[in-house]
Amino acid sequence: MPQTKRVHKTGLPPGSLLYTGTHAHRKVVARQYLYHPGGVISRDAESGSLACTGGQGKCWTEVRGLHDLDLMEKIGKELGLSALMLEDILNVRHAPALSTANGTLLLSLKYIDWETSSLPPVHVNLLLSGDLVLSFADSDKPLFEAVARRLEDERNLLRTFGADHLFLRLVDLITDHYLPALQALRDDFDRLLEGMMQEVHDRPLPDIIALHRRVAAFRPVVLPLYSSLSDLQSELQERLSPGADPYLRDILDHLRQAVEEYRALSESIPMLLELHHTHVSNRMNAVMKTLTVVASIFIPLTFLVGVYGMNFTHMPELGYPWAYPALWALMLVIALGMLWYMRKRKWL
Repeated sequence: MPQTKRVHKTGLPPGSLLYTGTHAHRKVVARQYLYHPGGVISRDAESGSLACTGGQGKCWTEVRGLHDLDLMEKIGKELGLSALMLEDILNVRHAPALSTANGTLLLSLKYIDWETSSLPPVHVNLLLSGDLVLSFADSDKPLFEAVARRLEDERNLLRTFGADHLFLRLVDLITDHYLPALQALRDDFDRLLEGMMQEVHDRPLPDIIALHRRVAAFRPVVLPLYSSLSDLQSELQERLSPGADPYLRDILDHLRQAVEEYRALSESIPMLLELHHTHVSNRMNAVMKTLTVVASIFIPLTFLVGVYGMNFTHMPELGYPWAYPALWALMLVIALGMLWYMRKRKWL
């Protein structure tokens, strides 16, 4: 599928609405869920009805695609969002962060599919304003399909809670992918380490570099999000209902585990490089050792050949018929004797 050229914001004034992603060719899809304890109504949303006005209970609008600037500007006017907040939503390279303004929560974060470890991650924004939840994803895939199924399941209690519970469930769905993805990288690390220890991996350096890049991609995903939620935890708790607090603590706990796993992997990658360099050095030492042994054995043999290769007229040994086989026997004894001596000294 063709990709558009990435757009840069250099030189533009703050608050400029500019989509910085690479999916401007895709169609923007909006799905709306109006729900209350008695049921849920799901429908394809039109750009003029995304705010879910009319007192129909809680509302969640899922928007797939960020490049419709007219739609984003209309949402901003309906919800009273500042231009700077809309700018952060459209900036797919914006680091994960939590911001609050006029009773509205905006959380920017990254989605990673742990089964495929697809990189770069998908930029996602979640907005909570009263009974309204908005989710924006720079992808045409239904990232929140699992939450939508729970919402439509009459046996699930999600529709009986406030919109803040739905907001946290969406956050939880995204953050739940981080730890399995990091654990999959840990499995790759363990397999690579085992192969290097058993010396069955001929060229591990490209795999080490690839693993390092995949691990490094998690730094801008988990660290800023954990830091932002931890710093604003008390303020966030004030804006959520008391029953939502356990879900927030669960999200922070998952993020803490993901951060610890990321740091452990980051600290382990240099060990693979050191092990690789050690194996290369050991192989080079083995080659040099072999060459040294061969050279040491041939030094006295070369001396004998050099002596009897001199063109002097009077060399008595040349007149004896047994001189040639005797010289070969002497050279063989010298070579075997040196091998025996080297093995005795444990040089071989």
